[in-house]
Amino acid sequence: MVEESGKKIIFYDSGSCPHAQRTWLALSELGLPYETRKVDLSNKPKEFIDLYHEVYPDPAAPAKVPIIIDTDGFKLVESNITVQYLDEKYGSESTRLLPADPAERAKVLLFTEIFSTKVLPSMWALLRASAPDKLAEAQAAMTAGLEVLDAFLRVHGSDAGGAYFLGGRYSFAELSTSPFVRRMLVVLPHYRGYDAMAVAGVRKLTRLKAWLEASLARPSLKHTTPSDEVVIQSFKKFVAV
Repeated sequence: MVEESGKKIIFYDSGSCPHAQRTWLALSELGLPYETRKVDLSNKPKEFIDLYHEVYPDPAAPAKVPIIIDTDGFKLVESNITVQYLDEKYGSESTRLLPADPAERAKVLLFTEIFSTKVLPSMWALLRASAPDKLAEAQAAMTAGLEVLDAFLRVHGSDAGGAYFLGGRYSFAELSTSPFVRRMLVVLPHYRGYDAMAVAGVRKLTRLKAWLEASLARPSLKHTTPSDEVVIQSFKKFVAV
């Protein structure tokens, strides 16, 4: 175990990437000792590029965060994969992010898949749309995605003990999605006047609204998320004018 060796996991991060934040959340939630090495993605050091391609041997692939180096020297990239690796290696019964029960685990993974296919694309479409008809289309798609997410929470989630997907238990369902939820609730109102939390209230998506609030209130998310100003600035390049 990391605790026994006294060594630290090395974590490469840019400080603003929502993908890398997933890994940071896992390190925090699992209580693992780690050392962060910050990388300027606009001026990537050769050492970082070489390290990335040591794990991902495609010279055409752009080097990106996160990268982790475990205490035994094992290196890994890609956010959700690093999270699952850390969880399986270091998670205990009380800290595991992915449920041991196959049915619960499948539901958690399906929830994150629905978020990734129904909500995230609409966020990007809203930011990249400039024509009024495209903006209206993206808004409608986002609202429809939120309604699907609410329905899935009602049908497959739990409200026993809390408002997370698994009720009182924080899991991969929140960890994988909350970095994007946080940014969505900052950049869409700022750039496009679309507030998903307000929409959830108006549409009476009460289970989704409770889940959003619980996800945002998680201490590890607050600790690892950059300020609203940094988030807004980091998304500026994606916004069509």
